[in-house]
Amino acid sequence: MREWINPNTITGAVYLALGLFLVLVLIPVGIDEPGNVEFAVLAPSYWPRIICLVLAALGTGMLVRFWMNKRGGAVDPEAQTSPFKGLLLWRVGVVIGGTFVLYYVLEPLGFVLAGTLALALLLLFAGERRPIHVALISIGVPMLLYLFFTKAASIPIPAGVLEPILL
Repeated sequence: MREWINPNTITGAVYLALGLFLVLVLIPVGIDEPGNVEFAVLAPSYWPRIICLVLAALGTGMLVRFWMNKRGGAVDPEAQTSPFKGLLLWRVGVVIGGTFVLYYVLEPLGFVLAGTLALALLLLFAGERRPIHVALISIGVPMLLYLFFTKAASIPIPAGVLEPILL
């Protein structure tokens, strides 16, 4: 039983439970759906539901991978460590704190600039050290999301200080 308590299984179970809870309870209760949405992609609950389903799928994948390794006799090196070590909690705290900072700077800086900075810092924090990958991902993802939502879906996204350039 002790081998089931490791960072991967705990994270997988939390992702699965959180994703399902959001899809089955919070999204239906918290998001008002207009009856006349022409395309499902434009419905207010579409993207949150997709993100939460992906979160649940990632959790399921983590649990299945652990189960397959366990069944095949592979030893999980993280099974010997405690998931509640100070370093792990510190890293989780930094990410959660960064999310709150992102929330407060999103409006004045704009989605693209705030997202670029947040993604670059998260990539560096996660251990990515190749500058070209950090630059391409941290600039490309927020820019593509901004263009999709503002141009294709006609959903306004805060442009912030980059408004003269982006509009």
